[in-house]
Amino acid sequence: MNWLARLSLLLGLNAVPVVGVAGAGWTNATALVLYWCETVILVLLVALRIRLHRRWTNKRCHYCETLVKITRNGLSRTERSTGYFGTSFIAVALTFATAQAVFLSFVLYKTHLLDNVSFTQLIQGLAATAMFLCVEFLIDLRGLRERPFAWIRDMSNAVLWRVFLVQIVIICGVVGIAWLGLPRITLITFVALKLYTDATSQLPQYDPAEAPAWVVCVFGNGFARYWRAAKRVEKARAAAEEEIFYGRPMPLEKTPNQRTDILA
Repeated sequence: MNWLARLSLLLGLNAVPVVGVAGAGWTNATALVLYWCETVILVLLVALRIRLHRRWTNKRCHYCETLVKITRNGLSRTERSTGYFGTSFIAVALTFATAQAVFLSFVLYKTHLLDNVSFTQLIQGLAATAMFLCVEFLIDLRGLRERPFAWIRDMSNAVLWRVFLVQIVIICGVVGIAWLGLPRITLITFVALKLYTDATSQLPQYDPAEAPAWVVCVFGNGFARYWRAAKRVEKARAAAEEEIFYGRPMPLEKTPNQRTDILA
């Protein structure tokens, strides 16, 4: 039932701009802006999931070592500090989203499509989009306390890929609109790529304990040994992630290298 509800929400969410353009007369520019707004809402709701999961479970991997560069009186030194997985996620996602907003505004201005963005249509689309995303958030909220950290990590990675996908589609839109004279290529491309990305993110990943037989046949038994060793390391890391945090964050070597410059 949970899977069926997620599938229904996914289809409904992806249908909003399609129905708007095809049935309600929305402009392509409005749909493109709506997609960007949807990404921002999604990032914020995932960040809220991460925050609540950290608060309710206190899993160790929510806390990671970070490199902090401190400058005082012209002298700099690098220290290790404790950071948060959620802070790193939202900083990266919103930085890219902000850059995309600037780029999208520039593209719409240069292609003379900025005036085609209808705020009335955009508000209608945002209301429907926010409704689907919030219902999905409420569904996840029910079992959030029992979710492993790996679920949070996979979801955040999927959202970061979504942010990257938006940028690809915007570039495709520039080519389609400015060079090929095909204004709808942006919407068609985005609908196809987004639906594929959203659907695959809901499917379990193929991750066997042993290397596939055909791969071993191609690369030999050495690859099979490498696969098993990598799985042992992954299993140990996953176990460490699920530990309760008692003041000892995940080592810097096992987390994305983060750095913050502080002038004091």
